[in-house]
Amino acid sequence: EPIDFYDLEDTLKDMKVEFTDREYLHLIQGLPLDGGKVDVNNLTPFLETMGLELSQKEFEDFVENLPVD
Repeated sequence: EPIDFYDLEDTLKDMKVEFTDREYLHLIQGLPLDGGKVDVNNLTPFLETMGLELSQKEFEDFVENLPVD
C-alpha cells in the first residue's frame, strides 16, 4: 500500500533507521513517487540500493508501522 512521502522520515526514525542528510537526499531522489505516495512494494529494492540492510523482522516491523491510506 502507498505511504505518504512526507511521513517517510518519521517512519524511518520510528524504525530506528539512521541515515545522514546525504543518504536521505539520495533516498528521496530515488523514490518512485505518485502524487506524494510511495509504493510499499518498491521499498525492498530501494532500501537495498541505499545500502540499508534490514533483517526480515526489521522489515516486517518497518512495513507494519508505515502510515497507509
